[in-house]
This record gives sequence, C-alpha cells and structure tokens, in this order.
Amino acid sequence: MASPVKTTLDISDDLFKKAKARAALHNLSLKDFVCRALREKLTRKRAGRQDATSGWRSVYGRTSAREVTRADEAIAAAFEHVDPKEWQ
Repeated sequence: MASPVKTTLDISDDLFKKAKARAALHNLSLKDFVCRALREKLTRKRAGRQDATSGWRSVYGRTSAREVTRADEAIAAAFEHVDPKEWQ
C-alpha cells in the first residue's frame, strides 16, 4: 500500500459540518469518511452516468443520465432531513 499523503483542502463551513456529521453517524473519522467518498466517486463509471445495474436503478431500469442524477439528488436531499435518533 502506498504511503499516505497529507494535504489541505479549502471547503465551505457548511460542507465541512455535513461531512463531519455524516462521518460521525457512520462511526468514521473525517479522514476515513473523505477517503471512502473519494474512492467511491473515483470508481464509478467514467461515462458520465452511474451503473444502471446497481441500487434502485436496477429495479426501475435504465433512463437518461440526467434523470438518474435528478433522482439521486432528490433522494440525497430527502435523507439529509432524516433524524438519526429514529434509526437507533
């Protein structure tokens, strides 16, 4: 395994707070959360659309990349308002 590289990122306070909170919900350090998110993003298909054979897309079939993105954003926005206490 390659040795880690330290870097500095400038991100908005809002994005930092959301990332830190999401990491805590998953019992991850912010570093591990960011590394996992980068790995996931970098391993997605590069054709501009996500794999239509995984997740909810496999149930509903294939559609345009724009529609998939719109649906993913709506789902992500809805989950931003989930109360973590309800899931404990």
